[in-house]
Order: sequence, then structure tokens, then C-alpha cells
Amino acid sequence: MRGKLSALLAALGLLYLLVMAAVGGPMQQAQFVAFEAEGVLAAEPTAVQALTLRVGAQALALQRAAEGWNVEGKPLPPALLPRVNLAVKFLHTAKPVRVLEGADLQDLDAAALGFDDQSLSVSVEIDRTERTLSFGKPTPEGSLQYLRVDGKDKVYLMSRFVGEEWAAVWAGLH
Repeated sequence: MRGKLSALLAALGLLYLLVMAAVGGPMQQAQFVAFEAEGVLAAEPTAVQALTLRVGAQALALQRAAEGWNVEGKPLPPALLPRVNLAVKFLHTAKPVRVLEGADLQDLDAAALGFDDQSLSVSVEIDRTERTLSFGKPTPEGSLQYLRVDGKDKVYLMSRFVGEEWAAVWAGLH
């Protein structure tokens, strides 16, 4: 009797495993969330072909090359290459914390948000189309920064590290 019960339990266990293998998918644990890039640029970072950084009347042009990036036709300093790549990646992956639009923007002065001639702007070229992003001031508490994308009637509140990375690229080029 005991041998028959063991054989029956073993058969049921095997049947259960076969059914799970046939209809079950890969196990997913609830605490893991799939990553989705929700930055201000939908295109993959590798699609960016050229960048132009501007502050006031000063501008620097970067072109993607096989070995990395060139600045004004010369290879980018090796120490700066990871910063440029990370800054471009942030535009694709860093999700805005909040989007101000419509009524939220009516009473806001662009200069009060830090959008003036001396603010850093980055023009990004993808498939011969250029989009310019302007970094404003940090918010009063300091953890976020205003960002405006030309052609959109919105102001994004971004994590400050995005603008800081672009500011470090600008500083590294001077």
C-alpha cells in the first residue's frame, strides 16, 4: 500500500511539473518592476548624431564618430567621453518628475525659472532633425531643475542630476 501511494504521489508530482512546463511562463517576482525608458527624448541614445551646447553667445558642436565623439572636429578628451554618453542617456531614460502645462504655466515667468540667454541649452540632432532643450534654475528645494524642450508648451521638472551632468560636460569642454 505504501509503495502504491508513493508511486501515485510521484506520478501526480510529475504530472504537475509537466502541466506547469506546458502552460506556465517564467516566474516573475512581484518586487521586480520592468524598466521603461520615459525620458524627454524617445529615441535611443545611440540615435543621437550631433550635439550643440550653448551658453550665451558661446557654442560648441559635438559629432558622433566611430570612436566616440568629436568636438569641433577633434576627438573628445577621453575623460569626458563617459560624461557625454551618460548625459545623452539621461535624456532618454530619466523620467520627468512633473510636467507643467496649460494653466500651470500661465502665471510663470520664463526668466524666473532660469530660462534666459545665460542658461545652458543642448541641441540634439537625430535623423537630421534638431530638438533644443534648455535647462533652467533648480527648484527652490534644490532637488529638481526646470527643463524646456523647444516646440512643446510644457516645462518639465527633472531630477537635478540630469542638468548637472550636462553642466559638467560644458565645464569639461572649457
